[in-house]
Amino acid sequence: MNKPILGPEILDERMEYMSTKSMWYFVDTINHALKTNSVSSDGHITVVIRYNIDSEIINKLVDLYITNGWEDVNVTLTGSAGSLYGTTEFEFIPPADELFKVKRKIIKLM
Repeated sequence: MNKPILGPEILDERMEYMSTKSMWYFVDTINHALKTNSVSSDGHITVVIRYNIDSEIINKLVDLYITNGWEDVNVTLTGSAGSLYGTTEFEFIPPADELFKVKRKIIKLM
């Protein structure tokens, strides 16, 4: 019964794996979180990706989501330049009229 034992080279392999991801990988990840994550009382949805995404990809992602109807998308990066990993946190803010429509539906259901 031979089981592989991973050495520290896995860190390099993980970095290479994430660096090959396109913007569409992150769109899939974000879309899944937008469907399943909790919604705050003010309609915001927070999505945390446990990786520091390149700023060029972040800008493209924000543009895509704003173009598709979000009022705003705030982005926070954690970790420092010297850290191996950090997180990229997206806060999706819906337009006020969309939030109002949803709240009205909820009230009708109560």
